[in-house]
Amino acid sequence: MIAFDTNIATYVAENNPEFANRAVRVIERAEQEGCRLSVVLVTELLSLVAPHHPRSISELEAFLGSIKNTEFIACTAEIARRATGILRAHRGIRLGDAIHLATAAEAGASEFWTNDVRLVKVAVPGVRVRLLAEAE
Repeated sequence: MIAFDTNIATYVAENNPEFANRAVRVIERAEQEGCRLSVVLVTELLSLVAPHHPRSISELEAFLGSIKNTEFIACTAEIARRATGILRAHRGIRLGDAIHLATAAEAGASEFWTNDVRLVKVAVPGVRVRLLAEAE
């Protein structure tokens, strides 16, 4: 199972010239293995996209709805506890990032895709943090 950060879906929604194709390949692989997204991710995505790209919201919703084998995961008390541990152990990590990583771990994801280099240094047992910039 593969989980991914907000920026991966944002690249696709915005058709980012540098990263959209790489993001699509990661998502297609995730579809084959079973991709899980948290509700927190969807909320964050919509808030990031809406102010700058009003027409992208419907495209984003259609894109997220089109991903096969997707389970949207609500933030539970256990995810919140794990996120708190990540925040305490790693200075400079933002709450949203800690929730994403904790959700990936709780869901049993073996990989978490992002383009945030700070997250590579965060140790989450069982979850390998991978950078989209390094994907082929």
